[in-house]
Amino acid sequence: MSYVIMRMKKLKTRASVASSGRHNFRERETPNADESLTITNSHEKAQNTNDLMHRLTMNIPTPKNRRKNAVLAVEYMITASPEWWQSATPMQKIEFEQKAKRFLTETYGEKNIIQFSIHRDEKTPHVSAIVTPMFENKLNARHFCGGRAKLAEQQDRIAELMSELGLERGIRGSKAKHKTIQQFYSEIQKNDRDTTVQAVTADELKPKKTGFLHSETVEGVAQRINNRLRAPVKALRARSKQLNEVEYENKSLRSERRAIEPYLQIMSTLPKKMQNDLLKQLGQISKNYRQQQLDEYEKKRKQRELERAQRSKDRHGFER
Repeated sequence: MSYVIMRMKKLKTRASVASSGRHNFRERETPNADESLTITNSHEKAQNTNDLMHRLTMNIPTPKNRRKNAVLAVEYMITASPEWWQSATPMQKIEFEQKAKRFLTETYGEKNIIQFSIHRDEKTPHVSAIVTPMFENKLNARHFCGGRAKLAEQQDRIAELMSELGLERGIRGSKAKHKTIQQFYSEIQKNDRDTTVQAVTADELKPKKTGFLHSETVEGVAQRINNRLRAPVKALRARSKQLNEVEYENKSLRSERRAIEPYLQIMSTLPKKMQNDLLKQLGQISKNYRQQQLDEYEKKRKQRELERAQRSKDRHGFER
């Protein structure tokens, strides 16, 4: 069972808005992001932090025309369970992004969205957005997200939008604690640390005592170190393979999205039932296409490994 996940955070100062912007635009170090995949991220409205701050200034009242403790902006993180991203077709991923933007537009209005980004360089792709809570020409975050009832209503509405993609809302009234955006990223960074390989130290190379008069042999030291490194190295290899596949898939996805964008615009004018039927057909086509691309990638990867092994064998006279 896969769920739609939405987190929000109120930003009360320009500094906090700028800090979120630097993270969203990767203008500062982002430990949980893969730099080689950052190029696959996309941004609408603001394109960098300076642009974001300019849009914020243009959208909200001047300091003397607003309350001192007013919420200047609200940041949203919208995603789905990791297993959903693994099985979703490129078409479904595009539709997820469109529905997330539709939710924010229907809630705050198009003008109040000052930044809308898709982050594909992290383990779990997600939408990051910043909106200004302007209502009747005043900053009024309470109108949009003040109190548990309003937040529950937002969770209901986005779950309803995403239900067509096979995503469900979390249990209403659950005792489970809400995770903030910061807690969400902290968990991701913890998972990343699990695949970190600690360097071998000089102390580890020293033979350890195995008895009153006995110490480890050289082979014993090597075996101990190998045992320690085996699990993280295996995890790193799996992670590397996964990232290569994601990068290859993202290239295909960007190309596919450019090709179908005109058709999506035409489809938006059709009756809802016809849209759903066409999306299902396109989804199946996209799924088949993606599988062909991944099969092609896997074939090329295996060929490269064979060629590398052959070169090593030719150079050293044996396979390393």
